[in-house]
Amino acid sequence: MTVTQALLAFAGLAALLTITPGVDTALTLRAGLAGGFRPGFATGIGVSSGTFVWGLVTAVGVTALLRYAQAGFTLLRWAGAAYLLWLAYGFLRDVFRPTGPSTPAEDPHPGVEHSEGLFTNWRRGFLSNVLNPKAGVFYLAVLPQFLVPGVAPALMGLSLAAVHALESILWTLVLLTVTQLAGRWLRNDRATRAINGLTGTVLAVFGILVIVETLQ
Repeated sequence: MTVTQALLAFAGLAALLTITPGVDTALTLRAGLAGGFRPGFATGIGVSSGTFVWGLVTAVGVTALLRYAQAGFTLLRWAGAAYLLWLAYGFLRDVFRPTGPSTPAEDPHPGVEHSEGLFTNWRRGFLSNVLNPKAGVFYLAVLPQFLVPGVAPALMGLSLAAVHALESILWTLVLLTVTQLAGRWLRNDRATRAINGLTGTVLAVFGILVIVETLQ
């Protein structure tokens, strides 16, 4: 298998993972609907950045070590579940926050927490990917099959991750385009609460599922 063949074959599998609804999609949609294109794109870039971590550590054998060191992988699962539940708490808490003063008419994004910077959105997307044990399982099971003999594993791992990251960015642009078209009807306090409530519920469900799988 040549490098080109490996990249193309991996792209097909990574695309399926990218478009499958999950935590990353929920966070990106929430950021796009609540804050607009820039926060949504920052979240998507954070998710994409996480793929480079998984690509590198898988290629150099770190995740293989976690596979045999059950305690290490269990720790990753607990950390991931805790992070998801912490995010869920933050979003659900916002649903029940007291209604503040009326939003000024000139505010282009009513109901949005403007103190939340782009780095916060990027960090949220990055950590959701890096602490997602399902992402680790995917890379551990799939990526080693696409390492090409004669090519440095770290370089090949980063190259494969770059393909996945590019697909993730393109998918983010698709999602954000849809949210921007619907944004005029969804950017108000009531809609923001509903979006946060739905996102928090999705994250809580995923977090609980991770805990259940870990305890089995």
